[in-house]
Amino acid sequence: MTSCAGKIEDRYATTDFGSATIIFRSGKATMGNGFGGEDTLECWTTGDEIILREPAHPEHEMTIDINHDGRPEVPIYRGLKKKGN
Repeated sequence: MTSCAGKIEDRYATTDFGSATIIFRSGKATMGNGFGGEDTLECWTTGDEIILREPAHPEHEMTIDINHDGRPEVPIYRGLKKKGN
């Protein structure tokens, strides 16, 4: 497992009501729920997965599959699309 830093540096958002976002920057992922809430998580990769962890609670992690086109597949964020850096 290696840091996402330099490997995943993109911004993704849904087009649904509330527009949830994930911004990958410098080995961190900032997830916005579209309603004003935001969490900054550590970002790791295993090649075909992204692993997000809460810094204060590393036992809490979220695994995200990476699609064949390189886009993260996040089940809770339907319609996630790349929105640029």
